[in-house]
Amino acid sequence: MPETVETIGIYAFGYNRKSLKSAKLPSKLKSIPDGIFYLCDKLETVNIPPTITRIGDSAFTWCSSLKSFPIPETVTYIGSYAFEFCASFDELVIPESVQAIGRNAFYGCLNLQSISLPGNLKAIEDYTFYQCTNSLQSLVLPNSIERIGNYAFGACNSLKNIKLHNNLKTVGSYAFSGCRSLTTLDLPYKVDSLSDNFIANSGVKDLVLHSVPKLSESPFTDSKIEDIHLHLTDSSYLGLPVAPVTPTTMPTYSRTTNSEWGTLVLPFDAEAESEQYELYEAKELIDETTLKLKRVYGQVMAGTPVFVHILPASKRGDKYELSITGTYSVKDLSDEQGYIISNDKFWNIQDVRGNKKVYCAPFHAYFSGSLTNEAHQFGLSHSDATTDIRVVEGSGRPTYYHLSGRTTDGAQRGVHLVRSADGMVKKVLK
Repeated sequence: MPETVETIGIYAFGYNRKSLKSAKLPSKLKSIPDGIFYLCDKLETVNIPPTITRIGDSAFTWCSSLKSFPIPETVTYIGSYAFEFCASFDELVIPESVQAIGRNAFYGCLNLQSISLPGNLKAIEDYTFYQCTNSLQSLVLPNSIERIGNYAFGACNSLKNIKLHNNLKTVGSYAFSGCRSLTTLDLPYKVDSLSDNFIANSGVKDLVLHSVPKLSESPFTDSKIEDIHLHLTDSSYLGLPVAPVTPTTMPTYSRTTNSEWGTLVLPFDAEAESEQYELYEAKELIDETTLKLKRVYGQVMAGTPVFVHILPASKRGDKYELSITGTYSVKDLSDEQGYIISNDKFWNIQDVRGNKKVYCAPFHAYFSGSLTNEAHQFGLSHSDATTDIRVVEGSGRPTYYHLSGRTTDGAQRGVHLVRSADGMVKKVLK
């Protein structure tokens, strides 16, 4: 093919099933057109110039003799069905320049053993690796992945391990269906819902969750699930409302902190005493620096605000390590009176009903009631004589808040909050 050629029509060499074994594309070509080598099942090698930025849809579909394909670092897009049924592929390195890969791109690459994915990729589209059946045993998704589409890894029979990172938010229906060698699946905390049949007919018996997800109508249909392990940390999302998770759920909350005291609202029932900790409830706010606590015994119901005292047995060096296991249940705060502090936001619960969603992390403050002495929970600091509300972002000039969540012009009479230059919000009684 002459080097002066700059464009080639779609399906230009498609359906050549007899004589085409190798091809060299011209150096001025910028895009590999759709279907250019469609069903060229004798094609073994292709020379790709470093000018290519796009690989079109179905460009190499059914090129079953193509064993390797060096993708230039100029390519930014790989089209849908681009390498579908390239059954001889065993290894594929996708350069960091690639920002998107279309659906079904590697569908039916039966002998693919390893693939390296770029760090800018946002999604694994529908059916991308469907029926990569025989050899793909392990896969690490880049941290940039936010969505796994429907059937994305369906029927990957040999897949034993897949590493999912914390930016992942959505897992589609049948995403891991038929992954018979996959026995454990660890879903990151931003995954806030479980789609229909996402592990149907797979080998997954243990499901590890780091958030309380919303459930579809049939997330565990045709699955082998025996245990669901719910691990909550300060990074966990607690979706409201949420259906009970079945079958057996084993929820655990863990935290590493510099302080032996903290506050706690768990979404599951827990024992009030152990060798690691003691739990207390707030009885009375005496003044701005004095709080009267009462020891809690027996079982603490889900959603109950308590103070936690981490005992010396849980101290590791200069850190305190807390772990609480209990029985799963949910408290939906959306119909309650009171306030929530979560991350850097302060809400009146009544203001977030309707279309808004609120996530209240376990160690963030929850206020019940609307008047001066009705704050049932707030963070506790023993470093000085103040009582602090934790994990609220801010710096610079102080900002004052009434307990309703409204900002004020400055310190006013009564209980209010102040966001100071060190980022801490302090409860002040004037």
